[in-house]
Amino acid sequence: MSISELLKSGDSRIAGAQALLERGRDGEPTAEVMLVPNRHGRLARAELRIMADNFRDAEIGASDIVLPMLSWLAFTTDTAVDAVAVVLSEESSGAVQTIVTLPGQVKSLPSGQPMLSHPDMEKYFSAYREGLTSNSPLYQAVAFHKLIEGIRSFATRRARDTGETNYKPEKNGLLTTFHIPRAETDLPYKTPWELEPFRPYLGKSFEKVYTATIHLARNAALHINPGQELRVADYVSDTNTCREAAPVLRHMARILIEHELARVTGDGIQPEHPEPLEEQPDQKLVSTPLEGD
Repeated sequence: MSISELLKSGDSRIAGAQALLERGRDGEPTAEVMLVPNRHGRLARAELRIMADNFRDAEIGASDIVLPMLSWLAFTTDTAVDAVAVVLSEESSGAVQTIVTLPGQVKSLPSGQPMLSHPDMEKYFSAYREGLTSNSPLYQAVAFHKLIEGIRSFATRRARDTGETNYKPEKNGLLTTFHIPRAETDLPYKTPWELEPFRPYLGKSFEKVYTATIHLARNAALHINPGQELRVADYVSDTNTCREAAPVLRHMARILIEHELARVTGDGIQPEHPEPLEEQPDQKLVSTPLEGD
């Protein structure tokens, strides 16, 4: 990756260059941010100097200054603007760290495989696509959580209507049927950054994961109520919390969709998942932040 090319690639629909001052609650300036245009005169990047002990602290400190400014700019100009990369340069050593979201691997079309769908499932495919295509970890978490909630209710109604008894037709009956594998080797992911988000939930039922994430990944990101803990895109810690939850929720959503699709189409193909495990003793569920995307 060329850092210089990455810096040149910035663009927006906001024209001009300016120095903006961040001010504390007392009104005193706390940081100066330079808004730098590209060759077309449009806002391309925001630059600032910050004192920090390490790259992690520099990322958090700089993002907590710049992102609220971008939110203010978006509101003031009524124009969408977002940060797509963070480039950190240590002045004393010249060391550089880059945090950027990159496209995933190319996937092949399913050769010779007929389209297996059902009108009842189309809205769940739509919600899954919403989660995949969003660049916002907050919205990804919300989208997959919404999907799990919807497919859970759909499965409950379908089981009651058909008299299915392979799981209890109760509110969370479907979610208690499936589990995150106890061992990382049983997950369909291999790289450390893919496996990291699952570690707090190994061996847990989908119901326990759903309950553990319902506040951090849905309520706190979906509602803005006075006095309530919030998750907002302007703060690195909030973004990381939802970024860590999103892959786990996506994994759960996919398995549940496959399960219900097989039921309503009569295809008989079941998603791969471990047999229900004996619940481990309750532990405090915590997330370990990743070092980058």
